[in-house]
Order: sequence, then C-alpha cells, then structure tokens
Amino acid sequence: MFREIFESRRRIVSIGLPAVISQGTAAAWGIVTIYVARILPSDAFAAYSVARSVEFLAALLGGGFVLQALLKFAAEGSGLREKRLLNASSLLTAVLAAGGAVALVAGSGFLQGFYSNLDLRGIPAILSLMVLSEAVCAIPKNALLSRHRTPAVMWGDLAAFAVRTAIVLYLAVSGRLRTAHAIFGAQALSSVVSTVVVVLLGGRFYEKGAGITRESIRKVAAFSMFTLGTSVASFIYSWTDILMLGKLAPPDQVAGYGVCRSLAAFAISLNSAANIVLLPLASRMTVANRDGVLKRTWQGILIIEGILLPFTLVVCLFPVPILHLLFDGKYDSSWPMLVALCAVNLFRPIGSLFSATAAGIGRPVFSLVSIVMSAALNLGLNFLLIPVLGGLGAAISSGTAVLAGALAVSVLTIRHSRKTPQADACSATSPGDA
Repeated sequence: MFREIFESRRRIVSIGLPAVISQGTAAAWGIVTIYVARILPSDAFAAYSVARSVEFLAALLGGGFVLQALLKFAAEGSGLREKRLLNASSLLTAVLAAGGAVALVAGSGFLQGFYSNLDLRGIPAILSLMVLSEAVCAIPKNALLSRHRTPAVMWGDLAAFAVRTAIVLYLAVSGRLRTAHAIFGAQALSSVVSTVVVVLLGGRFYEKGAGITRESIRKVAAFSMFTLGTSVASFIYSWTDILMLGKLAPPDQVAGYGVCRSLAAFAISLNSAANIVLLPLASRMTVANRDGVLKRTWQGILIIEGILLPFTLVVCLFPVPILHLLFDGKYDSSWPMLVALCAVNLFRPIGSLFSATAAGIGRPVFSLVSIVMSAALNLGLNFLLIPVLGGLGAAISSGTAVLAGALAVSVLTIRHSRKTPQADACSATSPGDA
C-alpha cells in the first residue's frame, strides 16, 4: 500500500494538494479566529461560537445535505442523465437555502430568548445572508469537484479567505471589532467573491439544454433523504456540545471550549479535503466496475494520519504552553478540553473517509446507521457529563461518539465490499436499493 502511494504521488499531489490547500483555508481561518478570540470579550466570542453552530445547522437544512447528491451524480458521467441530476440538485439546494434563510430571521426572537445570557441581537439576519451566499457558492464548487477540478475550487477558496481575513484584520487593528456581527458579514461577502471566481474558472449552476425532469428530482431527493439523516445526526454529535454549553455553562467556559475547537479544526479540514477527492473517485470506480475502492480509502486514511500524528503529539504534550502563547493566559485552564479534542482527531479520518466511500458506492445508509448511533450516544453522554465536567465532558462525549461511529461505518462498508461483487455494487448506486 505504501508503494502504491509512492508510485501515485504525482496524481495525488495534482489533485490532492489543491484540495488540501482549499480546505486548509478553513484551518487558516481558524488561526484568524484564534486572533479574534484574543481581542473579543469572552461573552462576545461565546456568542460567536454559539451563532456559528446555529448557522451550520441552518446551512445544513437549507440545502447543504443535497450537495453530496450533486457531487456523486455529477461524477458518474457527462451524459444527459447526469446533467439533469445536476440541475435537479442545484434547484433543490437553492430552494432549501432560501427556506433556511427565512427560518433564521423568523426564529431570531426564539434564539435570543433561549440564550438569554448571550447577546445575539441582529446576528440571525446576518447568518441568513451567510446561508444564502454559501449555498449559491457551493453549487458550482461541487460541480467542479465532481470532475476533480480541485485547482479551480482552490482559487475560489483562497479568494474568499483573503477577503474575509482582510476585513476582520482591518477591523481588529483599527479597534472596531467588538462583536461577532462583522465576522459573519465578512464571511457572507467572501462567499460572493468566491462564487464569482469559481464561475469564471468554469463552475456551473445549470446545464443548458438538459432541463429538469420529475425523475431527476425524485432520484436526487431519494438520495438526499439518506444524506439528510446522516447530516442531521452528524450535526447532533458535532455541534450539540457547544449549543448545550451555551445554555448550561458560563460564557467564559463556552469561549474556552470554542477556542479549543478552533485549534482542533485542522483535522476536519484534512478530512474534508480527502472526501472531496474520494467520493467522486469511488462513484466513478463503482460505475465503471473497477476494483480497489477500499484500497483507495485506506491510502487516504494513512496519508491523513501521517499528517495528523505529529501535530496531535505536540498539542497533547504541551497544551498549557500553547494556550498561554496564543491567548496570553486567557484560556490556560481549558487545556484538558484541548487535549481531549485533539486526541479525538486521530479517529476522525476512519469514519469520515469510510462515510465518503459508502456514499460513493451507493450505500449512504451505512453512514446513516453509524451517525445515528453516534449521535444518540453523544447526546446521551452530553446530558450526563456536561453538567458535571462542563467542556471536558463535552469533549469526552464527542470522542466516544466519533470512535463508535468510525468503527460502525468502516465495518459495514468493508463487509459489503467483501460480500458483494463489484458489478452488484455498480448496479445499486441508488440509495433506494440500499
């Protein structure tokens, strides 16, 4: 396996490196967030952390769960069928994004009432703009990724990062960054800029002449029902920790957990980079009746683990000095949360890449089963541990759930691949057959 990785290094670099850089902008934004955490008062950063989780849920329900269908079906070929499926995916994403934006504005009063200890006034309206701009941007991005045109997406993400970073740093240096409003506004504007760059480089919202049929909408909707369940359950075990802390813990502890999550987000960016390469590859290999999907999955896991391990060891051995250096002693007491969250990262690539593989071979139900199980476990542990251990309890809950989910989806996918001939997997790319 290591020999094959070495022999394929040029192709891995040509496709994978732009994907890593693209997703690396999210990790780099986390570094900017660390700087912001030094400047913002603890209550303002706590509001930012909670609001970011709310926006993530709104974006997910507002069409985000359809994008995996777009990526999968567009990667299967370039015929009329695939073009219609891309069009149907784009339409469903746009409609749901508009609904998510409206729901955010309509629910602003409820959010402020529920998080009465945080000042969220005006934030839901800005988050609604983020949901719309990010959904519009994601359509041409995923169309490009389905063809492994990762360099074009990389330039779009770099442009977005440059815009939002420039705005936030200017406001910070000038002393005008005191709340989360400007941060979210900068992110919304950066998505607009990214959309323009991606479209200029060949991204598309719609395939002219292909149209949309009821069958294409039905097929996309059927696949998306599985990814919806997976996405919602994934949200539960990835974001309920910060949402529950925002309700149950004081703002300074919420802020501490938020900065630790930002430091640990490096692994999530790597997983995302691997997924946007692996999912369309697995889909094409399955349709073409080619063997070796599992081998590609394990290769991706080995590459990510090799990058993660040194970083994780440094953080786990020197958590207090790192926090003290970055935040000038402001969050030194949060070091147990940082260690726990970074240790969790070592298990994430297994679950993440096998989930992408399961979707690519037409078995998104495997991810759904594992994520639902993980979400239930995480939610139950959050209720038990957060009142006792606070942020550390949330981190322990997340780690337990991530490990359980990784084991479940990997076992299901490996068993299916070993028992089912490749031709059968090819004929079962619809989730309805799963």
